[in-house]
Amino acid sequence: MKPTSIIMLVFSIVLIVFGVFVCSTASGMAEKQGIDLFFQSTDEDGNLITTFKVENGIKKISLELVGTDVNIIGGAEETKIELVNFKINTFTHNQTEDTISISNDTDILSLLNLNGKGEQFLGLRHYRNLKNLKSGKASVNVYVSDFSTLESFEISAGKGDIFATGVSVAADYDISISNGKIEFSNCRNAKKVEFSIDEKGDASVRGSSFAELTVGIGEGSFQLNSTARASATSYALKTEEGTITVNSENLGTAYNLTSPAAETSVTVNLVKGSAVIVDIQN
Repeated sequence: MKPTSIIMLVFSIVLIVFGVFVCSTASGMAEKQGIDLFFQSTDEDGNLITTFKVENGIKKISLELVGTDVNIIGGAEETKIELVNFKINTFTHNQTEDTISISNDTDILSLLNLNGKGEQFLGLRHYRNLKNLKSGKASVNVYVSDFSTLESFEISAGKGDIFATGVSVAADYDISISNGKIEFSNCRNAKKVEFSIDEKGDASVRGSSFAELTVGIGEGSFQLNSTARASATSYALKTEEGTITVNSENLGTAYNLTSPAAETSVTVNLVKGSAVIVDIQN
């Protein structure tokens, strides 16, 4: 190794050591003065929390995730997205005039932030903050106010579970996973709702209102506890291997009902599995 290279290497090491020292000193000073040094925080259970507020005017949330559970929770005081145990620069965050997009693409370019898609390098101090992080599973919580301007949720989670509970905004839902389960409970005023489970999993809809529901599952089951009037609902249910049950009546592998005054439509396609429809109101 040339002398110049050795000098530069030593100089680099000195700079790193000095940077760590400065970060440690600044962290201690900030803690004493109650200053938030990190844009991420840690909860009482040691989970790393990253929060993005969703301002009025935002109409769409797009989440492209891998191996991540997602909870969509209605009735919140404010609309926000909370990332749990997402290490610094292992995700990208983009915001346009009406859309927020988040992905946990963890390639090396994301780690170094050289792909130009998300957060900028935020300093060595944020990497030091990871020392207190537990190795908990990553998840995303989307809190939705009843007064939110959101009109669309587009979510893919790979192998993960997705739960939507108590959301009342009039929005479209496009939810897809490869393996896991999707639960849609007590959500009101939904417009177009689409569930896709490519490989294996279960989906259910309970106590919810929607204009259009489309479900596709490779292998698994679907259950709908309907609150809609049967006379105002059209059904197209099919399974290649399994059964269709409506109000405890086994109808074989297919069930079709077309209402001339349909306010709601339900389409279910299963490759292997069963669909159960219960509590249809007359």
